[in-house]
Amino acid sequence: MNWADSSHRARWIFTSDRLAEIRQANLRRAEGSTAGIETDGSSSPGPISMEEEALLLQFSAGSMQGLVQRLQLPRKVAMTALVLLRRFYLSKSVLEAEPSKFVLTSIYVACKAEESYFSAEDFCRTLERDPAVVLQNELTLLQGLSFDLVVHNPLWALRGHLMLFDEWRHDDASGAPPQLRSLSSSAMRGAAEAAQAALLSTAATDAVLLVPPGALALAALRIGFDQSGVDTADFVQHVAARSSVPVETLDGSVDAVQQLYELSVQRITKDQVEPIDRKIKVYKKRRQKRPTA
Repeated sequence: MNWADSSHRARWIFTSDRLAEIRQANLRRAEGSTAGIETDGSSSPGPISMEEEALLLQFSAGSMQGLVQRLQLPRKVAMTALVLLRRFYLSKSVLEAEPSKFVLTSIYVACKAEESYFSAEDFCRTLERDPAVVLQNELTLLQGLSFDLVVHNPLWALRGHLMLFDEWRHDDASGAPPQLRSLSSSAMRGAAEAAQAALLSTAATDAVLLVPPGALALAALRIGFDQSGVDTADFVQHVAARSSVPVETLDGSVDAVQQLYELSVQRITKDQVEPIDRKIKVYKKRRQKRPTA
């Protein structure tokens, strides 16, 4: 797939301000005007705030990774599932679509997209879930995505960066620091593994909607290698020099992803999201009881 001409680039990369606009509009639409519905007396104009929705989605994305591990699915499925979940909640709010249900459906659809398919029955048997729920929500998920499952998986971009890094550090003309030239194979493997883990953690955030896969993968490489004590500043400049992207722009994207990564590793507990779940359930009950015109 060509990135420049892809629907991923054309339809699924946004600014932070645009994401906020979309999500605010989704919440307002889902609330459908709260006139006639009693609120809980909080200062939020609706049942939940945008911050509460973000927290719930962050928790859901984190739980998704645990489910993928239980299913022993490849990382490419986990990455695609996280991207699809984030995209879906640009067309729906959590008031309209319960995240716990669409986490499962996103994994199921990602299995198909990444050619790791198995039946809904087998899929749900391992997780002790109802396959009917997954299948019932599949069409809703696809509609929310406008049936667009094209994902330029950042894992492939990371693989490319790792190969380029290894070539660059061994090139006599590259000017790579001596400590990088002498890096052992085992140290490289450890740093690469840390980079893959950082990439999956970051994919649970808005990073997959804010920066292209190549920049996301480069940021994960820097994070993973930094954790392994390997300085990649010169390599980031090398990548920028090879591309049409100014080094300042690439540095800005990498720095933004690093900030999101730091948020992603802050563990969100069930206790933190249970009050949000309760607000949503109370709102839905009150909405059902609202008299029709």
